Amino acid sequence: MKTVQWLFLFLLMAAHPLHAAGPLKPTFTFDEKSRDALVIVEVVPQKIVETWQMPLSPYSLETRKFVGSVFTPVSLLQFVGADRTSPRYFAGIVKRAGTHIMYGLLTQVYWGACFDKGARAFTFEPGKVYYLGVVDPNEALVRVVRELPRHSDSPQWVNGMSVSYKAPSQRPGWEQDLAVFMAENLPRVKAPLLAAEAVEVSFAPGEARTGKPICRAVG
Repeated sequence: MKTVQWLFLFLLMAAHPLHAAGPLKPTFTFDEKSRDALVIVEVVPQKIVETWQMPLSPYSLETRKFVGSVFTPVSLLQFVGADRTSPRYFAGIVKRAGTHIMYGLLTQVYWGACFDKGARAFTFEPGKVYYLGVVDPNEALVRVVRELPRHSDSPQWVNGMSVSYKAPSQRPGWEQDLAVFMAENLPRVKAPLLAAEAVEVSFAPGEARTGKPICRAVG
């Protein structure tokens, strides 16, 4: 990778700080004493891109605005298990438990789909495990591949999308299936497992200080 690409990657990560450096491993430990929350989302398989991620950003349901700035860290949900292209579950740690918004998805660091027309917000308590429901990334990833330039020196977003989402109540048997997944992949997690309650929200995409388009608006 060229020096300029490394420099851009560094600046981008500074503008979009992430809590999770990589997928959770079987050695990961978590219990009720944690100050964080553990969130798990089930995903529909896809074969469009090699890997993708799902960010969660601090959000206020009272003001209907993102909390902080583009420099406020976001939690990054990533695949768990060996199948990178078509995993069944994504998981991640939400550092500052509270209300967070599932506002888009990312692939290859700076290509993304923005759910500004229909995102989902959740409220998390520390020391608990939350099942968010089922997300189908296929439509969003197809649009990213088809509509965004293959080469770019700045973040690129497909705006005007809604997340394809099913709540836990629409997914029969999720408790049993998730228990099996946890036992096989995250056996050291010992905390209550809850169904997250989603609130549908919309927002206007924003701009970074450099004038580059970003998905999450800043207050």
